[in-house]
Amino acid sequence: MTVSRTAPGVPDFRDPCRSRAGFSLIEILVTVAILSGVALLAAPLLRRPPAELQLRADLGRLAAALRITRAAAMMRNEPLGLLLDTESRRFVSPAVPRTTLDPRTEVTLALPDPDERTGSRGRIRFFPSGRSTGGQIRLRLGRSEGRLDVVWATGQIVASEVVSQVGRHDSGR
Repeated sequence: MTVSRTAPGVPDFRDPCRSRAGFSLIEILVTVAILSGVALLAAPLLRRPPAELQLRADLGRLAAALRITRAAAMMRNEPLGLLLDTESRRFVSPAVPRTTLDPRTEVTLALPDPDERTGSRGRIRFFPSGRSTGGQIRLRLGRSEGRLDVVWATGQIVASEVVSQVGRHDSGR
């Protein structure tokens, strides 16, 4: 005789093979172990952006600072300069607050006028006419490299292509 735990006259539909619902402790531990392994592998990728993206961001910030300084010199009708320290990777001008580039970025500065350079510091000056003293700034991060040219005759800032780690060329702006 089978004893039913349901009300009299109501059939018992429970499946005896599925008497235990849910997950076992081993299944939960295996799932947690897999998820922590994936998180451990993904963490370094989330920490820092790839070198090429960081270099593009640094180039963009520096190009914007140069353009703002040029526009401010024209608007104020007085010469203004952007001071760049290649050792500390910082730049500042009267129109732009002090900004620091990524500490991994190598910065080189070539100026046609030696009077605009002192040690690791160099200045690119912009005049009310829009012209400048000119110069070239190279940024390198890992195997990625980019360049900003400041044309002395026009004060125009020209960003070169970013050369990535595999030698492919992407247009940088």
